[in-house]
Amino acid sequence: MPTVEQIDPGFSTADASHPSINYDSGNLYLKFIDWRERTVLVTFHDTCRFEWVDEPDDSIYGEPYDGSCVIRESNWIPDKGGSNCQHYRLNFNACGGRLDVAFVDMKVET
Repeated sequence: MPTVEQIDPGFSTADASHPSINYDSGNLYLKFIDWRERTVLVTFHDTCRFEWVDEPDDSIYGEPYDGSCVIRESNWIPDKGGSNCQHYRLNFNACGGRLDVAFVDMKVET
């Protein structure tokens, strides 16, 4: 059964703008303006699955509505993701959306 662990990935999605999401050659690029009016750029390397959901209605117990978490024992990660793949869930409360991403590594720029 999946469990939630709240995390600080090096950026905050609370009160952030609607993100721009681009995928190219296995990398997912996320860009948004945070609550401090700073541009945040996140690159998820070796992304094997991602999904944006407007107004999600399937939160997991303990999941923050305005923050980020890692989903442990996730059955959402494809088999091809392997054991190094992580499932992050980024909740953007201001725009009401959520990004789920399964990836191996990430880089944050602010």
